Amino acid sequence: MEHDIITKIIAAGHAAPSVDNCQPWMFRIEAAGLSILLDEKRAEFFGDYQFTASYVTMGAVIENMTICAAASGYSTRINTFPSDDPSTVARLEFTKSTTTDSTLYDQIGRRCTNRRKYARTPLNNDAIESLKEVNGNYHGTVRFFTEHATIKRFARLASMIDSVIFSHRLLHANLFRWLRWNAKETASTRDGMPLNSLELGVLDAFFFRLLSSWNFQAFCNIFGIHHLIGFINSRLLIHAGAIAVITVPFRTREDYLKGGRIFERFWLKATQEGYAVQPFGGIPFILTRYALGGAEGFSQAHSQTINEVMAALSGLIDPDETLVMLARVGIAEDPTSRSLRRPLSEVVLQMSSEVN
Repeated sequence: MEHDIITKIIAAGHAAPSVDNCQPWMFRIEAAGLSILLDEKRAEFFGDYQFTASYVTMGAVIENMTICAAASGYSTRINTFPSDDPSTVARLEFTKSTTTDSTLYDQIGRRCTNRRKYARTPLNNDAIESLKEVNGNYHGTVRFFTEHATIKRFARLASMIDSVIFSHRLLHANLFRWLRWNAKETASTRDGMPLNSLELGVLDAFFFRLLSSWNFQAFCNIFGIHHLIGFINSRLLIHAGAIAVITVPFRTREDYLKGGRIFERFWLKATQEGYAVQPFGGIPFILTRYALGGAEGFSQAHSQTINEVMAALSGLIDPDETLVMLARVGIAEDPTSRSLRRPLSEVVLQMSSEVN
């Protein structure tokens, strides 16, 4: 494969979304293709139990790369977890193809998280059916909820999970680890979430900066501020044309990869159709950790809240399915700011000096 094409494919994978834009990946160029590696130091956080959240991210990386390869005239053979090395998530091999498919490739650079207020206009049936088609052969499910009463139920559950995040020291630390407070810091690290991308007002941004201190957060929580933060954050969900929910049948590593592929393909298709998307990873990631790891690391109050969320969610989603991601979808103005990506030179191994 030509050097510029393999570089193009890696760049497409590097453009994938990740939890708080932590970018927990490395790429190794090999004779027969390339490998996608998990950078565990970047992936590590309390809500990513056994790297399940990172595998969702890696699924999005794989999907972008296969889309880019198809647009460049190559088919992709994917071998997931090909060795005993747990950091090697997948090995991709490319074969020249007589057909090209660039349907979604142009959306990879346009896809972004949009945290602005959305119009409440529900998505129409034609749009929903079009977005459902992204499931392909990945054996997962994309569901949409458009009734306002149901969206409010999801918002309440998101509020409860946010109250856990802002009252749990490790979850709090991870959130603020990836906040970038100004343009200089954003440009220097080229990872994490720029403060402007949160779409906060001046006073909200100032208060949010104060909350970056766990001691201040813990003091405020005495007066229930974590519940208030959860309520305020969840109000974004109410302003949506629909809630999209992606599920997969089981909880294997491969299932989480497939779920990530479905979610990325859905996001690209929504971008193509002119819709804004904001993932709400708190619910799936915290519930996954609790389901797989139990109450370890959670207080009794946290466990009670999580159990209430799980019970309520079972009335909306089949409890036998695994929740991979939840997102709001709708019409909104463009976001104020977008997250950046590190230079390819920082994420690619065995790369020639020509690539940058």
